[in-house]
Amino acid sequence: MIKKLVVAASLLWSSLAVAQAGEQLYFFAQSAPLGSLSREAATAPAIYLRWDVQEGQLPPELQRFVLKRNDEVIFTAPAHAQMSAAEIQALYDAPGQSRRKAEILRRLSAESQANGNPAITAASLGGAIAQRLGSDALWSFFSSRLDINVARARYRAYVDRPGSGVLRYELLAEDAAGNRRRLGLIEIDPAMPRTVAAPMALQQLIQGRCDAPEAALDDGAVSLFWRHGGGGATDRMANSLQIGGYDLWRSAAPLAATVTSAPQRDLRALASQSAHGVGGELALPGLVKINDEPILVTADESTAMQVQYVQQFKETRAAGQAPG
Repeated sequence: MIKKLVVAASLLWSSLAVAQAGEQLYFFAQSAPLGSLSREAATAPAIYLRWDVQEGQLPPELQRFVLKRNDEVIFTAPAHAQMSAAEIQALYDAPGQSRRKAEILRRLSAESQANGNPAITAASLGGAIAQRLGSDALWSFFSSRLDINVARARYRAYVDRPGSGVLRYELLAEDAAGNRRRLGLIEIDPAMPRTVAAPMALQQLIQGRCDAPEAALDDGAVSLFWRHGGGGATDRMANSLQIGGYDLWRSAAPLAATVTSAPQRDLRALASQSAHGVGGELALPGLVKINDEPILVTADESTAMQVQYVQQFKETRAAGQAPG
């Protein structure tokens, strides 16, 4: 028999719903455009469903995932397998996936070349991802959070385009004998798209005494802290389960002395009006991206709901910035 991995629950906040329990397995649904970030995001909405363990492995007796929409089975998949190279390739060759494809191709190709191997090509992307999924559990886990197609390739996600009306999704676990146990139950309205809540309390850690002997140790470095967004502990936990990492942007030029607070910018709206580069990069007007790779959220940061990023002096100097 299948051990119960989660306490079945149904939580609903607008279009964002999460059923999760116990530090083990989570299941969430979100209504969002089919495309990713850039102008590709100006597409009809889809329902993104994703599930996974927060840490560790699935129990061996769990043989198959079964996903229902309004009591009708729409997806079944083996719990301990992955898609073939051809199936993964098809995910990235589908309409609306060019930015995701360009981004993961750039990252995998750079890693391959750094290890003295040939660059990954667009035609060999599916095979490269399949190989990585079969050999690198840590990469598979984090990449599933950064890229929905990686989660789909692991049978940890499903993208649905059902139309209108409030929908009820149920995730079931099935054992070898065909016995089923509910893992999660979610209701969502596709007409109410909502994004993950914006991070909160962005602040810089500043040395309290400039005359202290150790003060010069971080001279020129920038140390930033922020928290996952959300209106309460449950809401922040729900958001943290969907966040694989952060991108950090700064203004391209120093702010005028008369500016006493940072201007508000909707980065998602700016990105949706911009084309993406050959590597999936975004160029936002008046802004510069600081990190080359996503700022990953560690297990401790996910639990504490706080993230830290430090830009060292050599990095700020290379960007043309100076203390003061």
